[in-house]
Amino acid sequence: MQRRITGRPQTVRNAGVYVVDLGSPSTTPTESLAALTARVTAELLAHLPILRDNRGATLVVAMRLLPDPGSVDVGVEAAARTRDLVLLQLANERDLEVSELVDLVQNVGDVSGRLAVVSRARGRDNAVVALGVKFQASGNSASTA
Repeated sequence: MQRRITGRPQTVRNAGVYVVDLGSPSTTPTESLAALTARVTAELLAHLPILRDNRGATLVVAMRLLPDPGSVDVGVEAAARTRDLVLLQLANERDLEVSELVDLVQNVGDVSGRLAVVSRARGRDNAVVALGVKFQASGNSASTA
């Protein structure tokens, strides 16, 4: 396992799996939604050349997100929605939703293609989502999970 500064280019070029734990605003309470989305985009851009050059590699993006209704246990969903409401009331901020993260992933690309979500995993007992991301060459249909 290698640690690097967020947003810096990925120097390990031959791994099969790259795991990026992006946390959430709760782990960095002063980070706004705009700053969080910028950090996520910077990480995706840092891995784009690696995934483009090594088509067998997968990027796993793990992050606590606002769960889709009914996708997690009732207590987990209630806690996540309460936290989101408190963020809105106290800081005029909110948590990122799964669909927003998927959109961020799919908007990262270059002339030869873009990133695509190929798998998605979430436990029923927490709000962490892991997205499997691969490079999708232009002209190929993405298989969004």
